Amino acid sequence: MFLSSDHKLTDPGEINRLKEGGFPYTEGQTRINGLAVSRALGDHFLKQNNLGVIVDPFVSEPFKLGASDSFIIIASDGLWDTMTGQEAVDLIKDLDSPEKMARKLVGSALHSSKCTDNITVIVINL
Repeated sequence: MFLSSDHKLTDPGEINRLKEGGFPYTEGQTRINGLAVSRALGDHFLKQNNLGVIVDPFVSEPFKLGASDSFIIIASDGLWDTMTGQEAVDLIKDLDSPEKMARKLVGSALHSSKCTDNITVIVINL
């Protein structure tokens, strides 16, 4: 289950936010000032100069964890650019520690031809 939303220019909500804010957008555009995301924690120059990138995160509705939930993957877009959530789960579901899980995800992403960004992964065992 996904508890977040990608902040990319493939998301109609992000496109509308840019257009309503008066930021230039071209149909099919995938980057804002070189970034593949439209919301970021870093990249202070873009935010301080009001260039379309903001820090406001997506906040999901609360989700009650159940007995079948075994771990949570928190990762940067560097991981998600290389695999889907289900692929990540399938890759690590049989490992026995969060450290091994995170290392496996990072290693897999680093060896992907799709890897073009930094990668941060945290796995929380439940």
